[in-house]
Amino acid sequence: MYYTGGVRVADSAYALLTASADETFRQQVVEVLSTRPDVTVHATDIGHETIMAVLGEGVAAVILDLDFHPATDGLKTLEVLKKLYPHMPIIVVSADTSMATGTQVVEKGVFYYLFKPVNSTELKEVVENAIKHFDRNRKRF
Repeated sequence: MYYTGGVRVADSAYALLTASADETFRQQVVEVLSTRPDVTVHATDIGHETIMAVLGEGVAAVILDLDFHPATDGLKTLEVLKKLYPHMPIIVVSADTSMATGTQVVEKGVFYYLFKPVNSTELKEVVENAIKHFDRNRKRF
């Protein structure tokens, strides 16, 4: 399943959220991760929608593209999400391979940091680990 805007929790066991201004990237994530029948993938393209989607929605993990909408700072969105849900696995994706950005992302406590272009197999493996992390820490969310 794939929803844009107005994100809601579906009847699946795991709700994942991908947040990116890049429609092609969002579609790639949905295609790669929708192969599991117990997963629903939601999508947003603006930072405040991402935060609102996570609030009280039981999202298992977030795939956050730092190369976000021009009006939204991906690092700020990451910071807010980590403050609200410090144990939620957030997978950050970016085309920025600079040491400065990498350091900022790691210091904010991300679950995993992937560089674009994203390898589908690697994304699946990282998300599988994020779901396991979510299951182990479910009571903290």
